[in-house]
Amino acid sequence: MSAYKLYHDSVSIIRKSDGALIPFDAGNKDYLEYLDWTKTGQTAEAADPNPFLAPQEIKQPTLTELQAQLSAIKEQIDAIS
Repeated sequence: MSAYKLYHDSVSIIRKSDGALIPFDAGNKDYLEYLDWTKTGQTAEAADPNPFLAPQEIKQPTLTELQAQLSAIKEQIDAIS
């Protein structure tokens, strides 16, 4: 089991023992410890997917899709009325 996990921002890593977010900074002692750890052949776990979508990744429904959803809702309401 890996002691570190890459963070989705690509400029830091998570130390799994305490959840510390360590920036890739040569002046940071925790980052230097991570680099020493990698020199022993260890590798960090892959990052979780970014929980935030970029605006271009957000799919906006078309008018036709919205009309179909409304129609389906109306049918459900009519069925229980």
